[in-house]
Order: sequence, then structure tokens, then C-alpha cells
Amino acid sequence: SADYAIMRDSLLPQLTTSLGRNHARQVEAPALFEIGRVFGRDATGAPCEETRLSLGLCGPFGRSALDRRRPVDNEEALLWLKGLIESLLARLHAGTPALTPASFPAFEAGWSAEIALDGAVIGRMGLASSALRHPWRLHAPMAVAELRLAPLLANTARVTPLRPVPPFPGVRRDLALVAPRSLKHSEVTDAIRAAGPTELTEISLFDIFALKEHKGARRSLAYALEFRSADRTLTDDEVNTAFRKIVEAVKTKLGVEVREG
Repeated sequence: SADYAIMRDSLLPQLTTSLGRNHARQVEAPALFEIGRVFGRDATGAPCEETRLSLGLCGPFGRSALDRRRPVDNEEALLWLKGLIESLLARLHAGTPALTPASFPAFEAGWSAEIALDGAVIGRMGLASSALRHPWRLHAPMAVAELRLAPLLANTARVTPLRPVPPFPGVRRDLALVAPRSLKHSEVTDAIRAAGPTELTEISLFDIFALKEHKGARRSLAYALEFRSADRTLTDDEVNTAFRKIVEAVKTKLGVEVREG
């Protein structure tokens, strides 16, 4: 094909084309990846090649079937892609990526970043520019990323220690907070973990929405807390006592309102 007569120096042009073509053919939320080689020159000017991974998505990716009509905004699209990258690196034992805002010609201004791992830049991510989306009449944001493959695979042979399956049942308690938008998820989980007992085994955020009465300045965060002991069945009194301690701690330390009922 005359379109592919030149060796490519990036996987992103073909990825954005594939996403746009799928969207133009009524694929509501296309999500694609590719592992392939790119070509260029190294620091000395000598020809070189490298294997990279590209990821991309657009449309109401990740939403339930009942929540696909609401328009997708830039932040949502980029956060889904960020979450995919973080999950992938965690599964590969590669570490936690660090994102630094950076400008690239193919991305929307203010919506792109460099991806670093252990202090070294391994890729880039962002929202494809409107010029790239225009041929496909795609108005929703298209989030794409490109990463060097070698750093992702460096620790894949590492063995993860296994833990025995818990023989005793867990107990769940839900905690709903009304908090300012500036409060971070990590601050909430840190406060809960610090106040919780060793039997607090899991903290999961399962619901989040802005409150109309606060005009978006505050939002509701709902967490599921699971308590489980490795050597006995916990009683309701034990769990309730631990839960009350957590509630008082987050109210005092974070200054949030705890929604009852």
C-alpha cells in the first residue's frame, strides 16, 4: 500500500486512524492496542528500531449500558486511559508511572503528558487533536498513549508471593462522605487505613457524584470497607466498634461530613 511505504517512527497515527474508522462504522466505544516496531535514529545518528506499545480509546468506554448517552468529557477519557496504564504496569510488576504535563503537536493543548518510570521517560499520552479527529467526524475525545515496551517487561519474571485463601467470612460496612472536590482519594484511604484495625482488609470506592445543592463544590464519595480475620469469625460488636472509630477519625482529620443511613 502506498499509505505504508515509509517506515513509521510512531504507532499513534495508525492507532488514531483505526479508532476513527471504527467509530465511523458505529462502534460506540472502540478500544484498541498494538505492539509494533518503530524506526528512527539514536543519539549518535545511527539508524535504530524499537518495539513499542500503543493504547487508545474513545466514546463512553468503561460505562455501563445504561450510561452511554451522556457526553464524554476530556477528563473522563484521559482518566480511563491513565487507569488502564496503571493497571497494566501493576500486572507486569513494572511499578507506578509518573505523569508530567508536556506539549506534543498531535495532542490537544493542556491535555497531554510524559509517562516516566523510575525517573526515566518511557512514553507519552494525551487526547488526540481535533485536526486528527475531524476526518472521522469524531467530536468525543480520543485518548491515546505510546510506551516503550522493554521497561514494561523488565520484571515480568518476578514471582508474586501467594496468600492462603481466607477461611473465615468477611463483613462489609459502607461509608459515605460529603467532601470538597479538592480532597484526594488517597487522603481518604490513608485516613481510613490509619484508624482501622488489622482486620480491615479492603477499601473500595464504589460511588462518586457531585452534589447539586453545593453547585459542584462538594461531592459524595461512597466507600466499601471489608473486615476479615485470618483466625476467627468477627462479631458485629467488633466490626461496629472499629467502624465507629474510623468514622470519627475521618470526620476529625479530613473535616468531612459522614452521611448516615
